[in-house]
Amino acid sequence: MLNSIRGRIFSASLLAISVVAIGVTLALLAFLRNSPMVERPALSALARVSRALGQLDPPPATNDPDRLERYVTRAAEAYGLRVVIADEDGQVLADSDPAGDLAIRLDALAEAEGLDDTAFGLRFGRGRDAEGRQWQYSVRALSDGRLLAIAVIINPRTALGLFLQDLFWPLLGAAAVGAVLALLLATWLSRSLGGRLSQMAAAAGRIAQGDYAQRVSRGGPREIDELAGALNTMAASVQAAQQTQRDFLANVSHDLKTPLTSIRGFAQAIEEGAVEKPADIQRAATVIREESERLTRLVADLLDLARLESETAPARGEPVDLAGLVGALAERLAPRAVEKGIQWEVGRPLPAARVQGNADRLAQVIQNLLDNALKYTPAGGVVRIGLIVAQGRVTFTVADSGPGIPAEDLGRIFERFYQVDRARGRSAEATGVGLGLAIVKEIVTRHGGTIRAESVIGIGTRFVVEIPAA
Repeated sequence: MLNSIRGRIFSASLLAISVVAIGVTLALLAFLRNSPMVERPALSALARVSRALGQLDPPPATNDPDRLERYVTRAAEAYGLRVVIADEDGQVLADSDPAGDLAIRLDALAEAEGLDDTAFGLRFGRGRDAEGRQWQYSVRALSDGRLLAIAVIINPRTALGLFLQDLFWPLLGAAAVGAVLALLLATWLSRSLGGRLSQMAAAAGRIAQGDYAQRVSRGGPREIDELAGALNTMAASVQAAQQTQRDFLANVSHDLKTPLTSIRGFAQAIEEGAVEKPADIQRAATVIREESERLTRLVADLLDLARLESETAPARGEPVDLAGLVGALAERLAPRAVEKGIQWEVGRPLPAARVQGNADRLAQVIQNLLDNALKYTPAGGVVRIGLIVAQGRVTFTVADSGPGIPAEDLGRIFERFYQVDRARGRSAEATGVGLGLAIVKEIVTRHGGTIRAESVIGIGTRFVVEIPAA
């Protein structure tokens, strides 16, 4: 039963009720132990017996010790109380329990503790005998001046008896009602929460079986609502990942099939002697080499991304002169820009910028972004390269005047295997499987930095990389 929500809620509620009931019981016992309610029955009995003996069965009008002893013994047996007779000076004449040694202050009645009942000529007090027992007594003045004292032991269990007699059963009944209400509440909560959780479990099971379109309704308690939202987000992420994987397989199949087909076709032609002229053989060899290099790049990108994803720690290393890297790579690619008729602008002079990290990886980021700018900028366009150091961060920017990226694709360009074919097209130079920017983002993230893209259709795209300065 404890494995179910209902069982746990009921057990927790029952435990709380039990703790409260025990606390109330102890508080009531502590209250009753020091409450006049415990003494009131004893005081009533003392007053009743004192009046009965004083009016209906008064002590004999003599100080003869034998007669007085017989009287107090008989009275004590009749009423179950201790009876003491003293003279007007407080000297004890007879005591039904002389061994008790009760310190009844008959010589100082005005100082007696407790209640008094002057209407009936009674005074009440408390005392302890030699054994430490506590007594409650009443003192009454007789008509001849002698004093009649009635005493009874205060039982320490009186508070418990009063509790058991008057309060135990109502308290037990209240606890039973609370237990029933707790069971009803547990049942209601378990159905309310358990139904939602069962729905989520069923949806998770269907997602595990491949139905990634599953979603659960939102609402209910905050925790349940957050769990439903998290499950929906997970399902959407898994669905997107599966779609990305399918796109990847399609792209990789295409990108592998095309060069392999060319390589196989030209190799077969050479093997069968269909290509005989030296120029044709040279052209076939060139195609085979270029397609082989293309396959090599594809495999290298896949291995590089897998290697980056397997790393769990941030990039470590030595201080890197980022300005030197940017300047060197921009100068290396400048001839390609001139060859394509692209205006190649590098902010000069580049500010001193040092970051902590891996120089080869950072060079890979710069090279990839500059390559992309060259690939997608048409002849007559412009590529602007900038480097800024401010507020402890180094910002590297590459802006091109290419076709731009649609807004719906801009947020996904850093996803693995994602390509923006509709906006930029696919040329022989730009052929790939969408791994370049994913690799760039992984490297930048490993260096504690961020990368973002800004683009306007028909105007161009700007990539911004920010890395903490060393």
